[in-house]
Amino acid sequence: MNPWRTVAIVLCVASLASCAKEEGAEEQQPRVESRSDKKLQGQWVSSCADAMMFGNSQRSEIKISEDSIIRTTFVSTSGNCGDTSVEVLQVGSLELGETNRLGARKVDIGVRTVSVRPVSELGVSILNAGTGFCGYKNWRVGVEKNVTRATGNERCYEKTPKLFYDIYSLEDDKLFFGEGEAARDESLRPAVIDRNDVYSRK
Repeated sequence: MNPWRTVAIVLCVASLASCAKEEGAEEQQPRVESRSDKKLQGQWVSSCADAMMFGNSQRSEIKISEDSIIRTTFVSTSGNCGDTSVEVLQVGSLELGETNRLGARKVDIGVRTVSVRPVSELGVSILNAGTGFCGYKNWRVGVEKNVTRATGNERCYEKTPKLFYDIYSLEDDKLFFGEGEAARDESLRPAVIDRNDVYSRK
């Protein structure tokens, strides 16, 4: 996870319980970044993008607190994020790291659970097709299933829980993440911000 930093505090104790500093010595304070970012906390909405599964387009809403993240993805069969067919809920945690030389801050995102909910008859048809999404053939409108235990199987999500290594940047009320896919290996963490994929504060 991110390299948490600790501050070593040295107590100077003299015989009269007072601290004396040598003449001419300068006190140096180590720079430690806060483990939370209040500006990051809140709700964020993505722009419309190509869908990863189920449909033609999708948009996401992210709710971030001090150490947790909830991502809801709304998948549409239209090309403009119109009527939603399926909703996907991912719940996890996040830890912030240091800021890189380009001004982006490291963030490690752990996804703990994945749930899926069809919100239309079309969504039900998509999920029930073939062997059924994540092995389930009994999807119903408005009924959410936690599919975490089925992840990693054919026609389901990547094995979860899982950890992603990414970066982020805040500019006014806009949130940006790293270029390309978030890495599963820390050594492959993105180094550059993707300004084509923007989240706006809700």
